Amino acid sequence: MNPPALRSTFHISRWQLFHLYFCFVVFVLTVTSVLPDFDFGFFLAVELNLLILPEWLAFISSLLAVRGRPQLAMQLINAGMRIDDQNYRLLCARALAYQQIGDLESALEDASQAILVSPNRTYALTMRGVVHLSLSDYVEAEADYNQILKKNPNDVVAALNRACARLQLGKISDCIADCDLVLKGRKYRENAYFIKIAALLETRKIKDAELLVQQLEATKSKHHLVALSRAMLQGASHKYEDVLAICAAAPADRKAEFFLTPQAGAYLSLNEGDLALSTASLVVTKNPQIYTGYYYRALVLIEAGYWQEAVADCNMVETLQPHLSLSNALRARLSFAAGDMEQCLENCDKALEKNQFDSHALFFKVQALVALNRIEEAREAAKLALEINPVDPEALSAMALVLFKAEGPEAALPLLDRAIAADPHLRFDYKLRSEVYTALGDSTRSQSDLERYQSKQTQLLAGLAESVLRLQQARADDPLAYLG
Repeated sequence: MNPPALRSTFHISRWQLFHLYFCFVVFVLTVTSVLPDFDFGFFLAVELNLLILPEWLAFISSLLAVRGRPQLAMQLINAGMRIDDQNYRLLCARALAYQQIGDLESALEDASQAILVSPNRTYALTMRGVVHLSLSDYVEAEADYNQILKKNPNDVVAALNRACARLQLGKISDCIADCDLVLKGRKYRENAYFIKIAALLETRKIKDAELLVQQLEATKSKHHLVALSRAMLQGASHKYEDVLAICAAAPADRKAEFFLTPQAGAYLSLNEGDLALSTASLVVTKNPQIYTGYYYRALVLIEAGYWQEAVADCNMVETLQPHLSLSNALRARLSFAAGDMEQCLENCDKALEKNQFDSHALFFKVQALVALNRIEEAREAAKLALEINPVDPEALSAMALVLFKAEGPEAALPLLDRAIAADPHLRFDYKLRSEVYTALGDSTRSQSDLERYQSKQTQLLAGLAESVLRLQQARADDPLAYLG
């Protein structure tokens, strides 16, 4: 999951505060007749020119932008720009307004120009880093925050946003170090906990992540990231109904968008294909610059057998997120489904080069190696998967498949039983156990498992054909349209 970047804020300078205080003191002295002959009107006119235009226009417009009025903010900024079109704060304010509107390229241009105008200030770097995160330009975002932290190592906003960038770059230990820096203080603790939990889950450290979630919940914070952290953990623990319950209780405001991604994943894991596809498409619509919606939509299409339709979303995942292993694991899954085992292995190895803990890549590597009758290599890959997470259902079923081929059904059955107990929704485990029971001569149990598999497969495909047809039509009308 792509964690939400900390939104930038606009701060009033000490110089501006001094002028405000000075104006107030002069005003009080004037109205109380301490300065009876003082021309307060002339004084205020001078202060307006020195202070309010354009500095205060920048301040007021920034407040409007972050409070959902970016169009009105833009009108004030344009008024200030007519006085000084190279004003640092106005450029930063316009970058913020553009970001809120969704014009990220213009926001990037203004933030970069502000850096050129005043290279020693850090606010524009913070703003540009936020825009880079929104554009999924994680290398550039990390570089911006590196510059800020070189000047001020205790800047928690920069550390937090750099942690976000580093998570997406697969720099897990560096990401956790940045989160720990933020957690030493009191500000933005929920954000730091959330990103650290996501980093631990990326390396399959479920117990460590669970401990952090408990610590976060113990703070009694009402922040939406507390519930989102729990949803992430429940998804990684295969408790998909709990994920949906958490998402259903999410606040009905802009924060609800963050709960759509775990919701899409839970629907897919529960074999609710149509709901998973529609939810993933909604993520794409709301956040077209973030890979997660395309990722889950591709998964649904691959699982349901719409391989050709999945290619476009696989391409988008690779374009938006080339750093993590998931795009390669996704292509491995697609290659396996299409029957190209050699290509599947190549993609699995690429994924594992980026993240040695990618259990999905290991799972499909085992299956591809077994299909190619390279049993001993498959055994080694399955052992590695179990070392990473001994209770992972995919790792258990992968080893069960190896043992079934190498040692017979008696060796495979206990592992399959454990895999299905850990996650009873994995339909292909029932298909494999049906084959194991057939080899054992137990036709009754074999038929029962085969029916369970077919029932879950039918559930996955129910209502999906019409949704896929609408997606095909949208792409036929506009080949560049990837929105649902």
